[in-house]
Amino acid sequence: MPIPGTRLGPYEIKALIGQGGMGEVYRARDTKLDRDVAIKILPAGFATDPERLARFEREAKALASLNHPNIAHVYGTEDAGLTRALVMELVEGEDLSERLARSPLALADALAIARQIAEGMQNAHDHGIIHRDLKPANIKVKVDGTVKILDFGLAKMVEASPVGSLLSHAPTMMSMPGSLLGTAAYMSPEQIKGQTADARSDVWAFGCILFEMLTRRTLFAATTTSEILASVLTTEPDWRQLPPDTPEPVRRLLRRCLQKNQTNRLRAMADARLDIDEAQQLDGSAAHSPAMPRSRIERLAWASIVALLGVAVLALGVWPRRRVPAPAEVRFDSRSIPRRTTDSVRRRLGRPGSCLVTRNRLCRGAPAGRDRRCGLSVLVSGWPFGCVLCGWVSQAARSRWWVGPHIGKSNGGSRRDLEP
Repeated sequence: MPIPGTRLGPYEIKALIGQGGMGEVYRARDTKLDRDVAIKILPAGFATDPERLARFEREAKALASLNHPNIAHVYGTEDAGLTRALVMELVEGEDLSERLARSPLALADALAIARQIAEGMQNAHDHGIIHRDLKPANIKVKVDGTVKILDFGLAKMVEASPVGSLLSHAPTMMSMPGSLLGTAAYMSPEQIKGQTADARSDVWAFGCILFEMLTRRTLFAATTTSEILASVLTTEPDWRQLPPDTPEPVRRLLRRCLQKNQTNRLRAMADARLDIDEAQQLDGSAAHSPAMPRSRIERLAWASIVALLGVAVLALGVWPRRRVPAPAEVRFDSRSIPRRTTDSVRRRLGRPGSCLVTRNRLCRGAPAGRDRRCGLSVLVSGWPFGCVLCGWVSQAARSRWWVGPHIGKSNGGSRRDLEP
């Protein structure tokens, strides 16, 4: 164990700030860059096991490639004889377990924290990395409300898999025969059974954390580790513990996250964000929550939607009225999207105000040589079944307005197909 005041490369050790099964974490001073950092000193077994050491180096590089405001940055590694260390961003503030122990979380704060966790984990999953030990103690909440996900010590990089893979095929690791790595109360059933762990294992842990934020109770609690593991495998969540004012989108999200059968579970954190967004709209928390600041781009996007609605109303009143039958299907970006709104489609529509604009944007009279076909749909609240106030299609310089179901969406610059 390093003694405060000693050095590890250019880093001067200051104090021990945490420890666990994957090593000890110290506050240190980077004497070259004149900044404080966190250094995790890995167990001695890493230095004597070439396979584990190679895996550590490989996965450290993958973690260092992550660049997201809700993930603590990895700066590099240090090698000093038998000592292996991971140099990371030092995140000040209390962890989520300390925050929950101090006082209850308001619904708005819980949703804001949950959304940031989902955003950070989706970024990791998009880069082929699963955490496998997501829990309140590994989530820091800074004074300004920013969430940072820490300790990817059990993380597994998805090898031979393209960036953006949703699922990995990394088996649950064991430190020694019969000893599972992870925290029992937040481990997914497949991890406990030693089966394949993938992004949905993190989704399970996320559901446990969200439940705990809302209730201040650990979802699977018992006296011994074996009892906790048995409870995870056999006991269904008691939904009656949720506060009465828990929005329906959050209840739905929890049920999807906490499916014991991996194949029935929510597959992507991006989908969790949609349910949280819907709940924040219902709760009215998105506008005032300090933990989820609205960027200039988001404000401009909402202003654009309002402007488009104004244009829609004006066009409906000015353009010649004529009866034009709505097409059976409309093609967008060389994809056919059936004109229907099923339950599965409605779950993916996003929050009120979501819109779809094709690659050619809204361009009446598009330049020669470009596809004139483009479209827009705007989802507004208060309409039954997520109906669209209006849709617009321009094709061969002919414009048509109609009322119909939402046919697509764009959120943060990424497109989501409504049908498999």
